[in-house]
Amino acid sequence: MNQLLQLRKLLYSLGIVDPVRFPAPVVSVGNLSMGGTGKSPLVAGICGELSREGKHVLLLSRGYGRVSNEPVVVPRNGDLPSPSLTGDEPWMIRNRVPGISLLVHRNRAVAAESVWESLSGPQIVVMDDAFQHWKAFRDCDIVTIDATEGLDGMVLPVGRLREPPEALDRADAVVITRASEVSPVRLAELQEKVAALTRGPKPEVPWKSPKLRELPVPVLVANMELEGIADSTGRMHDLEELRRRPAVLFSGIARPGSFRRTVEEAGFRVVHHKILADHAWPEERDWTDLSRIRDLEPGCVLLTTEKDFARLHEEFRGFDFLHTLVGHRFRGQGWQELLRLLREVAG
Repeated sequence: MNQLLQLRKLLYSLGIVDPVRFPAPVVSVGNLSMGGTGKSPLVAGICGELSREGKHVLLLSRGYGRVSNEPVVVPRNGDLPSPSLTGDEPWMIRNRVPGISLLVHRNRAVAAESVWESLSGPQIVVMDDAFQHWKAFRDCDIVTIDATEGLDGMVLPVGRLREPPEALDRADAVVITRASEVSPVRLAELQEKVAALTRGPKPEVPWKSPKLRELPVPVLVANMELEGIADSTGRMHDLEELRRRPAVLFSGIARPGSFRRTVEEAGFRVVHHKILADHAWPEERDWTDLSRIRDLEPGCVLLTTEKDFARLHEEFRGFDFLHTLVGHRFRGQGWQELLRLLREVAG
């Protein structure tokens, strides 16, 4: 564990810093590493399921990459502001699950506490990217691990891990994502490693309820899967018709290769993929390149990710982009196991 996290943990353990407690159950979804692990589609799926079951869900997010430092509060029936104000991932999730409340702020726990009454009583809180956000007291920690990365690597600042793998002993459920992108042998090795790290007793920490401490930790496996393709109005398009056209991809995400594989596994013929850095904004030359590629591929379909659509749809300059909607297809009864855990928390 890096020195900053060690210091923070000590401050909480000594009672010098106290976590914020909400009058509703709290579910955290996070990871051990920097970069994309397929967490956002899982958060959207969890929010959607809880909302369909009649729960008033409050999503808390830091809003990485947004232009404002001011808190953004969107009531469950409120209009969604520009993604430049919310950040692309919170915008994407709220756009997909419109019946939830949303709060975005760097210090999301304190901000949520200050506006709680104005949100008309959320019944459950879902915190995005919060495994290390100990300022908020929680009842459940769900951790995602990208199968293509596993648990290898060094801890920050040398490597990409925020905490060492041993921190998984705090998890209440682990979801291994992008499982279809690695060999069965490598996947089995990762499952065994995660199971060993989560098998022992969970530690007592001051930012966590003991509610799930005695329950076994499910290690769930999921594949990233294309669920549909939509236009800027949200209208879904026929996949069979789109597959007949060459596909040109455009993305600025942490795992562009995973995006391409997901599209190709859905039966598309990808002829070009314009790749930007994660969260990068296109420059003039990028639009020029894309225009040239489009002219070279008559009848092509321009596809971008849901995350890129959230971030860039106001800047598309007349390009007729469609965006992919991806989700997790859990193996076996994995999704049902996760739902049972969530219902245990939600009550």
